[in-house]
Formats: sequence, structure tokens, C-alpha cells
Amino acid sequence: MLNTVRSKWYELKQVIKFHQNWRGVDFSDMKSLVIFLGNPRSGTTLVRSIISAHPNAIISNELHLVKQLQTGLSWNHAVKKICNNAAAFSKKPVWTDYNYQIKETAKKEQILIIGDKRSAGTVAEISSDPELVDALLQWSPLPVKIIRCVRNPFDVIATRTRRNELTLEENLDRYFYLEATAEQIAAQLKAPKLHIYNEELINDPQTTIKKLLTFLEIPAHEGYINNCQTIIYPSSNKSSYQTLWTPEQLDRVESQVKNLTHLNYYLNDNKLSF
Repeated sequence: MLNTVRSKWYELKQVIKFHQNWRGVDFSDMKSLVIFLGNPRSGTTLVRSIISAHPNAIISNELHLVKQLQTGLSWNHAVKKICNNAAAFSKKPVWTDYNYQIKETAKKEQILIIGDKRSAGTVAEISSDPELVDALLQWSPLPVKIIRCVRNPFDVIATRTRRNELTLEENLDRYFYLEATAEQIAAQLKAPKLHIYNEELINDPQTTIKKLLTFLEIPAHEGYINNCQTIIYPSSNKSSYQTLWTPEQLDRVESQVKNLTHLNYYLNDNKLSF
């Protein structure tokens, strides 16, 4: 009984917050639900922040939408939770010690894109319950679009090894499992998919952001793109330099990169080296 009361009170607070923050915003013509699939430490929060700073988009941060879908969350309540989460993140935009605040160029009046950034967690949930693929497609009244943020595997594996309790070998296994499984889930969803390579976003932010906006079918405003560029790192953080790799591990990474088509990007122009 107490848990039911708490749940109802929580839902009521979500509704109140939504109306306080989003009164007058038009949600009647939304085009797509965006989900992220893949590895953490691959630029997902950066891309999420870039999309959510757009006047026509709202992306929550780590709401774990797919997991909440399993609890019977309604679409209307999900929209409110996404919006409230995004508003809270805008007030405190620091994540893993980095400030993702982007100055918005225009007030949000019409929302065309909505979604949630939770990459590895979404892969884990769907891989453990394949029925979630159909459940997600039936639950959402909007077509799904998939963002795949990808970063040099050496850097992701090294960063994860510094930040979690797993060994380098275990993180190597985890990296390629998530990349392969994310591609499989994307194929099962039969939804449009865009790979955003972290290195391209850093080296050519204008082109990469415009490609992202074209994929999402929302306008590219020059002021908005300029504001987004202010939070993009000046250069890629080469975490791999701080890690001791065995020759066998180096060979294994290169071998597994060859087995995943989207990672073949790193075989060109010596991108895989560090």
C-alpha cells in the first residue's frame, strides 16, 4: 500500500514538473524516437547534449527508457519523464567530470525529436530479453532511429579499464561484445541507423553535426552549430597511451576490428594505431 502511494505521488510530481517546464511547447508533430546503442566512453553524452540543445529536440540522459518500458510505462508518461530528465540535466550538465552545457539559441516551441541516451544499458536489456525489440516498436507511436557513437577501440578499452574493476582483457571482451550486439539489435529493429565516429566529431564538427541533423531531419541553424562546437574537445583523449598492451592483445584488437564492418573505419589511414 505504501509503495503504491509513493508511486502515485512520484507520478504526480512528474506531471507537475512537466507542466511547469514545458507549458506551451507543441508535442503534436514529433517525428522520431531516438535511442543509443553501443559502448560507453564513446562520445554518447556529447552527442546526446548536441541533439538536446536543438530547438526541436529533447533527449534525456540515462533515463533507461527501455528498462522502464518493461514496468508498463505509458507513452505519455514516458514523454514527461524524458522532458523532466532533460530539464534537470540542463540545470546540472556535468557528467563524468565534464561540463556538457550548450547555450541554446532559441526557445523550444515545437518538439520533433525525442529520445533517451543509454547505450550499453539498452544493449544489455534487449540482449537479455529479445522480445523487447517488438515491444519497443509496438509501444512507441513514433518510428525509431538509432544513434551508434563509436570511438577508437583502444581508447575505449583503456578508459574503461581505468574506470571500472575489470581487467584489460575483460574490457576488451566487453567492448567487442557490445559493438557486435549493438549492430545485431539495430538490424533486428530494422530502424535507420547512424554511426557517429568520435574522431570525426572532434576533427570536423561542422560536417559531423550537419550529418547528424540531416539524419534526424531537423534544421541546421548556424548559431546552433557554432554553440555546439564550443564544448567539443580540441583533440581526442588518447587513453590507450596510458595502458600497457601485450602484443597478443594488440593483434586481437586488430583482428576483431576486421570482423565488424562499421569498425573497418579504423583500418584506414592508420587510425587504429596509437
